[in-house]
Amino acid sequence: MGDSIRLQYIYLNRRLLSHLSAVADKLIWATTTPVGLGYTQKADGLCAISREEWNCEIALYNNVLSGYLSSMGVVITHLNSVMGMDLDNDGIHLSDKGRELAAQAVATNIRKFLEA
Repeated sequence: MGDSIRLQYIYLNRRLLSHLSAVADKLIWATTTPVGLGYTQKADGLCAISREEWNCEIALYNNVLSGYLSSMGVVITHLNSVMGMDLDNDGIHLSDKGRELAAQAVATNIRKFLEA
């Protein structure tokens, strides 16, 4: 990820954080989940890159935004690290098991957040 893309991504999310902070004192953010095994690369359209390349980009964006948001006091739910590559229906949308794991991770983080 080039510096200009990284800076633009942070800029756009900084604007979003500003809007959300106007209506909430505390915020929780969840990372983007990986592209799963059901993903099929196609020559054109959204699926034009390999699963490995897409997951590398997801990890880069998650790392950039997690670092920035953490420094701003936002609690991070690291869904990318708890989700397996086999928890999807079509490579992108979570299966029932994937949704359950994501919900558990988010609920656990919310409970910790509320108890603090």
